[in-house]
Amino acid sequence: ILTVGAVAVSLLIACLAAYAFARMDFFGKRTVFNLLLSLMVVPPVVLVVPLFVSMVKWKMINTYYGTTLIYVGLLLPFSTYLMTNFFRTIPGEIMDSARIDGASNFGVFWRIMMPLSAPAIITLIVVNALWVWNELLIALVFMQKDDLKTLMVGIAALRSRNYVDIPATMAGLLIATIPIVVLYFFGQKYFIRGLVSGAVK
Repeated sequence: ILTVGAVAVSLLIACLAAYAFARMDFFGKRTVFNLLLSLMVVPPVVLVVPLFVSMVKWKMINTYYGTTLIYVGLLLPFSTYLMTNFFRTIPGEIMDSARIDGASNFGVFWRIMMPLSAPAIITLIVVNALWVWNELLIALVFMQKDDLKTLMVGIAALRSRNYVDIPATMAGLLIATIPIVVLYFFGQKYFIRGLVSGAVK
């Protein structure tokens, strides 16, 4: 639930924001983009206390939508940066042709930019899903009920100060690895293409 929700919402917002940053002119674009990039260097552990205070105030502790919202905020800077750079590599002549045919800005985004950006989108889905799936700190702090704990939190709970259940831990890690391996297997062609897109002009 957390992985699919966070990846889907962050991908939609990042693509819309990246299209604006890459192909539109508006006041303060460079400043806003640089501010967004600066958020990439902020480690999540620094944000735990203020986020926890805010979530308690808004009564969003132990809720899927509250934790998903945190993940979306953490994923957006990198996602927007990646998609912006990819959108900039798409020739402007394609967009001009679409506009001549009567396409609106959203039509250009949905019918031209998104299909051409499939490699970058698949790359972003794999990278973000891997991060959210393996994330421990946020899930441990904001999902405290036993029936809401994620797989990684459950695996971490198998280890105590004086005892480690190695067989159960290894089995849990194997189960946790399978979905990501399957995701990468189906998206590996686009994933590799997305990693090298824009590397050579």
